[in-house]
Amino acid sequence: RADVFADRVERRVAEWRPRLAGAPGVVLFHRDAIYLLDRFAVPLLGTVEPVPGVPPGGAHLRELITRLRGAQGVVVRAPYHPEPPARQVADTLGWPLATLPLEPPLASDGAAYLDHIERWVTALAGAAHG
Repeated sequence: RADVFADRVERRVAEWRPRLAGAPGVVLFHRDAIYLLDRFAVPLLGTVEPVPGVPPGGAHLRELITRLRGAQGVVVRAPYHPEPPARQVADTLGWPLATLPLEPPLASDGAAYLDHIERWVTALAGAAHG
């Protein structure tokens, strides 16, 4: 079964890679999804929360927005991250804001894991067309 699942993953990765080629990048709430970005060479453009657990200050958000003005991308937050600072960055830049869990639901099977990654790929790839 592990070999079957590994084959399924490789087929999906082969589908996801071209969808993410040239993705403009993402602002994460903080660096908690960096491995997925690295896997598909999606640029990390910044973080809403510069230090995990420390709310972002106005100066940080202004600097982030100023640096990214005119660019394309998507802002991603987990359901438990506060929405207002992520919404501020997304709305000011005219970018989509995606709320995505960092992991599939508890007791998920392999199909649910692949569906979970699919949601992330869709959000990251959609930034290039949004």
